[in-house]
Amino acid sequence: MPGLSAPSSTPPSSSARWGRNSATGRRPPRFIGKWRSRRLANRVREKGGRMPRDRITEIRLSPGASAAHEADEICLWADYFVSAAIDEFGYEPDELPEGAEDFTHLWKYHGEVLNGGHAQYGGNTDGDVSEWSQALRALQRLGRPDYEGILADFIRFSIENEERIYELYEEDEAAATDLFRGFDERFYALERQGDGLRDAIHAWLVQQEWLIVDRTLPAFTMGHLRQSIPPHPLLEERRAARRRRNIAENSGTTQAFLRELLDRLRAKPGP
Repeated sequence: MPGLSAPSSTPPSSSARWGRNSATGRRPPRFIGKWRSRRLANRVREKGGRMPRDRITEIRLSPGASAAHEADEICLWADYFVSAAIDEFGYEPDELPEGAEDFTHLWKYHGEVLNGGHAQYGGNTDGDVSEWSQALRALQRLGRPDYEGILADFIRFSIENEERIYELYEEDEAAATDLFRGFDERFYALERQGDGLRDAIHAWLVQQEWLIVDRTLPAFTMGHLRQSIPPHPLLEERRAARRRRNIAENSGTTQAFLRELLDRLRAKPGP
């Protein structure tokens, strides 16, 4: 397509965000779709011993309700655990086991691309290159250069064609989605070979010393999971700081929108 540069296989180093136009402060349209007993909790903690109160050193999970879907369930619960620890219980990523946050970004990449392709993945991550880069780093940990090459090309292509992608989504969403078909076809071709990304992620995850699959535990529920995560000692302070950040960000977005609206009104010819 005219105006679009060809994908490159070189992994990017940019820290820019795809999800926000730096000139106006506006986010582009979402591409397609939208994207999340106390007794058991005590057993989880007792079996693992006492963790330092300001960090998580292990993630202890049950194997799941179904042996046929054990790989999916372990990955899902590990993802929920890490996300809840950061979003709800006050932990910073560097207070979790090494590689845990990267794993969640790769698991999201896998799920989004399977469900709706790379266009959906880009939209549901708000074009966050730092998040994409963490998924890429997780693929490097897995030692899967085949998938790594696809994601690196997607990131490079998205960075190099950022503004044109914005514009095309506003004009013709279907045509914009088609920009990413090549990445999808390469991904699905690898999946059809039989050694899919889900199996590779699961194999890596269960090899980590910090991930303990405890087969004496009954199948988890979300309540069990939440009870197994000790709140960080600075939880309330960090919640307050996050609220302040959100207020400041929302204020900045609103001001950018009002400035743009005012500019349009000034440029509009009179009656």
